[in-house]
Amino acid sequence: MGFGLDGKSCNMKNKKTIYVTQTIVTENIEKTIWEYLERFTYTDLVKKYAFQLGKKEIEDKVINNISSSILQAKEYYLAAKRSTIQISPLLVYYGTINLFSALYSLKTGEIAEIENHGMFLCKDYENTGYISECRMKGQNPAKGALSVFSKELFDVSDVTQLGMWSLKELLSCIPDIENDFQEIFGKDNLHVLPVKKEKFDGLELHTIERTYLKRYKTAKDFMNDVPGFLDRYMDCSNSFQDFIVHLWIKQRSIQGITVKSIEELDFLPIYLRKNGKKVNLSILLYNYMALFILASLCRYCPDKWNPFVLRDTTGERRLLVKYIQYCERAIPNFVLNEICVKNYIFVTDKLRMEQYKENNLNYDEIRRIAEEIVEREMGSVLR
Repeated sequence: MGFGLDGKSCNMKNKKTIYVTQTIVTENIEKTIWEYLERFTYTDLVKKYAFQLGKKEIEDKVINNISSSILQAKEYYLAAKRSTIQISPLLVYYGTINLFSALYSLKTGEIAEIENHGMFLCKDYENTGYISECRMKGQNPAKGALSVFSKELFDVSDVTQLGMWSLKELLSCIPDIENDFQEIFGKDNLHVLPVKKEKFDGLELHTIERTYLKRYKTAKDFMNDVPGFLDRYMDCSNSFQDFIVHLWIKQRSIQGITVKSIEELDFLPIYLRKNGKKVNLSILLYNYMALFILASLCRYCPDKWNPFVLRDTTGERRLLVKYIQYCERAIPNFVLNEICVKNYIFVTDKLRMEQYKENNLNYDEIRRIAEEIVEREMGSVLR
């Protein structure tokens, strides 16, 4: 049983855990996220966190691992922001490993026993057309980093049994690059589909454009391809052939099945099929494996990577530049959420007001909310 900093209990590996949302308004989002993470480089705060987890003592070497891992992660990420796509994936990958190491130690009170990356790049990369066709596979289920982190942080018993993963598959699961991805590979290869939320007579409705569902012959095929669809939605057969497909939320539905982008837009996850199994993993885990492929290409395959960076004609380079920028912004945020068992949403004042407008609030409502924000912020300064 884990605890957030507010002391509320939850189990981070339990998919039914509800993360309390907290919105943070800031002028510099990435800087603020790292300031929040750096709280866990202080010995007393780490001990307090461990106490909330029910651990009376935490060894100094574990505290040092947490502190050094977070500080090194920050340096890797800062270096990545100053670098081009030539090496930035390598830096973000190693920064992510450090964040996972800190998260593991915070959650378990131990240092992860790891022998290697627990993944390898498949040798057929030389014959691929698209960079995104390059593949990796998990190995060393006992002490490989992928397996160790997957078991403890993402509740995946043995990721090495899921076979090979292409970069294309992994990127298809990332909401924030959906538009750029489908421009190159088409909507039929997406595994996150954009939905819009609406209200109708007090009921919540999600809608999705039929163009995203052309891969499905029947509504049943579609519904079976969405994790937990009938637990959340009513049967959509009546509107399945329409240009806009209606997904009505069941009135007593408790847990949502959509995943969100950093901008809090909603997407419907679609199962991946791996070794005969339907798979729906954490976005953090998809990112971890995708970054390994890119880092391996950067570091060990210059004959493949350099010509791609310099002379790509497919549009993939643009996609990957945007993907790395997304990772720099999102992964530290996701790790912070897991540490604190909260859904931290970092926004600027301008972005927040744009979101209010999108929610169809009128001028008076926006002004009232703005006044409340100012009053609250001033109150926190005076206390």
